[in-house]
Amino acid sequence: MATICTPVGVLRGRDAVYLDEIRLKAQELVLVGEINSRLCEPQWPQDSWIVYRIVFEGVTLHESRAIDLLNWKTYSSFDLLEGSPWPTSCGARPSGKNVYSFLAYDHAIRLLADGFTFEVVRERPR
Repeated sequence: MATICTPVGVLRGRDAVYLDEIRLKAQELVLVGEINSRLCEPQWPQDSWIVYRIVFEGVTLHESRAIDLLNWKTYSSFDLLEGSPWPTSCGARPSGKNVYSFLAYDHAIRLLADGFTFEVVRERPR
Protein backbone atom coordinates (compact mmCIF):
# COMPACT_ATOMS: atom_id res chain seq x y z
CA MET A 1 0.00 0.00 0.00
CA ALA A 2 1.28 3.45 -0.86
CA THR A 3 -0.02 6.93 -0.11
CA ILE A 4 -0.47 9.02 -3.25
CA CYS A 5 1.06 12.48 -3.15
CA THR A 6 -1.21 14.74 -5.22
CA PRO A 7 -0.26 18.15 -6.66
CA VAL A 8 -1.57 19.64 -3.39
CA GLY A 9 0.20 17.09 -1.16
CA VAL A 10 -0.94 14.03 0.78
CA LEU A 11 -4.60 14.20 1.83
CA ARG A 12 -5.27 13.14 5.42
CA GLY A 13 -8.42 12.92 7.49
CA ARG A 14 -12.12 12.51 6.90
CA ASP A 15 -12.58 16.27 6.50
CA ALA A 16 -9.77 16.58 3.93
CA VAL A 17 -11.82 15.78 0.83
CA TYR A 18 -15.37 16.55 -0.21
CA LEU A 19 -16.88 14.85 -3.23
CA ASP A 20 -19.50 16.78 -5.19
CA GLU A 21 -19.77 14.76 -8.40
CA ILE A 22 -19.07 11.26 -9.71
CA ARG A 23 -19.34 10.61 -13.47
CA LEU A 24 -18.84 7.29 -15.22
CA LYS A 25 -18.54 7.19 -18.99
CA ALA A 26 -17.42 3.93 -20.61
CA GLN A 27 -14.14 3.15 -18.82
CA GLU A 28 -13.56 6.65 -17.42
CA LEU A 29 -14.49 7.64 -13.86
CA VAL A 30 -14.40 11.35 -12.99
CA LEU A 31 -14.44 12.73 -9.43
CA VAL A 32 -14.99 16.44 -8.76
CA GLY A 33 -15.02 18.18 -5.40
CA GLU A 34 -13.06 20.30 -2.94
CA ILE A 35 -10.03 19.73 -0.71
CA ASN A 36 -9.55 21.39 2.67
CA SER A 37 -6.07 22.96 2.35
CA ARG A 38 -5.56 22.70 6.13
CA LEU A 39 -5.41 18.89 5.80
CA CYS A 40 -2.76 18.67 3.06
CA GLU A 41 0.77 17.47 3.93
CA PRO A 42 2.90 19.42 3.51
CA GLN A 43 0.47 22.20 4.35
CA TRP A 44 -0.80 24.19 1.37
CA PRO A 45 0.47 27.81 1.48
CA GLN A 46 -3.00 29.41 1.52
CA ASP A 47 -5.91 28.64 3.83
CA SER A 48 -8.41 27.76 1.14
CA TRP A 49 -10.67 25.26 -0.56
CA ILE A 50 -9.03 23.64 -3.56
CA VAL A 51 -11.38 22.49 -6.31
CA TYR A 52 -10.08 19.26 -7.87
CA ARG A 53 -10.91 16.98 -10.77
CA ILE A 54 -9.55 13.43 -10.91
CA VAL A 55 -10.00 11.33 -14.05
CA PHE A 56 -9.35 7.60 -13.80
CA GLU A 57 -8.74 5.93 -17.17
CA GLY A 58 -9.29 2.29 -18.15
CA VAL A 59 -11.63 1.55 -15.23
CA THR A 60 -12.78 -2.07 -15.27
CA LEU A 61 -14.04 -2.44 -11.69
CA HIS A 62 -15.27 0.07 -9.13
CA GLU A 63 -17.32 0.31 -5.98
CA SER A 64 -18.65 3.15 -3.89
CA ARG A 65 -20.00 2.92 -0.37
CA ALA A 66 -20.74 5.09 2.63
CA ILE A 67 -17.51 5.94 4.44
CA ASP A 68 -18.86 4.34 7.61
CA LEU A 69 -18.97 0.98 5.74
CA LEU A 70 -15.30 1.12 4.70
CA ASN A 71 -13.81 -2.37 4.99
CA TRP A 72 -10.30 -2.00 3.54
CA LYS A 73 -7.10 -0.63 5.09
CA THR A 74 -5.98 2.88 4.15
CA TYR A 75 -3.16 5.27 5.10
CA SER A 76 -4.59 8.46 3.67
CA SER A 77 -7.55 9.75 1.70
CA PHE A 78 -5.93 8.68 -1.60
CA ASP A 79 -3.95 5.42 -1.73
CA LEU A 80 -2.56 2.91 -4.19
CA LEU A 81 -3.52 -0.54 -2.86
CA GLU A 82 -0.64 -2.61 -4.20
CA GLY A 83 -1.21 -6.36 -4.16
CA SER A 84 -4.87 -6.04 -3.18
CA PRO A 85 -6.81 -9.31 -3.58
CA TRP A 86 -10.03 -7.36 -4.20
CA PRO A 87 -10.05 -7.48 -8.05
CA THR A 88 -9.56 -11.24 -8.27
CA SER A 89 -12.13 -11.83 -5.52
CA CYS A 90 -14.60 -10.05 -7.82
CA GLY A 91 -13.55 -12.07 -10.87
CA ALA A 92 -11.55 -9.26 -12.50
CA ARG A 93 -8.10 -9.63 -14.07
CA PRO A 94 -5.86 -6.95 -12.60
CA SER A 95 -2.99 -7.48 -15.04
CA GLY A 96 -1.30 -4.13 -15.74
CA LYS A 97 -3.85 -2.15 -13.71
CA ASN A 98 -3.74 -0.54 -10.27
CA VAL A 99 -6.18 -0.60 -7.37
CA TYR A 100 -6.90 2.86 -5.95
CA SER A 101 -8.73 3.92 -2.79
CA PHE A 102 -10.26 7.40 -2.57
CA LEU A 103 -11.95 8.59 0.62
CA ALA A 104 -14.11 11.68 0.88
CA TYR A 105 -16.14 13.02 3.78
CA ASP A 106 -19.00 10.58 3.26
CA HIS A 107 -17.85 8.30 0.40
CA ALA A 108 -15.32 5.49 0.04
CA ILE A 109 -14.41 4.54 -3.52
CA ARG A 110 -12.22 1.65 -4.62
CA LEU A 111 -11.41 1.05 -8.25
CA LEU A 112 -9.24 -0.89 -10.69
CA ALA A 113 -7.83 1.38 -13.40
CA ASP A 114 -4.93 1.95 -15.78
CA GLY A 115 -4.07 5.29 -14.16
CA PHE A 116 -5.34 8.76 -13.34
CA THR A 117 -4.81 12.47 -13.85
CA PHE A 118 -5.26 14.95 -11.00
CA GLU A 119 -6.14 18.54 -11.84
CA VAL A 120 -6.36 21.55 -9.54
CA VAL A 121 -9.24 23.46 -11.14
CA ARG A 122 -9.13 26.55 -8.93
CA GLU A 123 -8.65 27.73 -5.39
CA ARG A 124 -11.07 29.76 -3.34
CA PRO A 125 -10.35 31.48 -0.03
CA ARG A 126 -12.14 30.37 3.14
